[in-house]
Amino acid sequence: HINGKNGIRVMVFKQSDRNTVQVVEGVEKAMKRINEEYPQINIQILRTNAEFINNSIRNVGDAAWQGGLLAVIVILFFLRNWAATFVIGTSIPISIIATFALIYFTGYTLNIMTLGGLALGVGMLVDNSIVVLENINRVRDEEHLGNIEAAEKGTKEVATPILASTLTTLVIFLPMFFVEGMVGIMFSELASVICFSLMSSYVTAITLVPMLTAQFGEVSRRRMERAGITEIKHGV
Repeated sequence: HINGKNGIRVMVFKQSDRNTVQVVEGVEKAMKRINEEYPQINIQILRTNAEFINNSIRNVGDAAWQGGLLAVIVILFFLRNWAATFVIGTSIPISIIATFALIYFTGYTLNIMTLGGLALGVGMLVDNSIVVLENINRVRDEEHLGNIEAAEKGTKEVATPILASTLTTLVIFLPMFFVEGMVGIMFSELASVICFSLMSSYVTAITLVPMLTAQFGEVSRRRMERAGITEIKHGV
């Protein structure tokens, strides 16, 4: 009985390879259409797993962007330079956007495992960029090079070491790809997202970070020259 009236309870089960949220959305559209076409029938949803899944994904997504924000705040606290923080902070959204391309082309969905992989990798996305930025500043200050020359030389000096450091992190997740069963499917998505996001951060560190560092340094140099200051101090 439903509200004191006779009723029929129907349970809908999804196929194993289907997305729960998409199935629930499809059922809701069908129910709306049936209720409109047959007003003598009133179909209501009593219980669904989609709400729990959406809340879980939303919570993981919130944790990811909050973690990224905290990472940027920590960088700003130690570097005490807005321009340097901006340069390093660009590696986080660029790497995440590139990782969404992997999720799209591999057929992954936005679920707890893929978003959890992004959340776990957010803190590591800025490591390579910090190393590149600091080495560029060191080369520029010690060898008195221009911003573009310092960016080129500073990046080349640490490109191989940070690649080795990134690969040592990636191989930790390699055994997850050989796990069988449902656990293997779930954790392979997690490992794939983390590995690809870290590789994207490496590419960003050796391409975008030097370019932005040289550009901000050039703008800073011109401002100092207009102000009558010829010596460029440490910083971006």
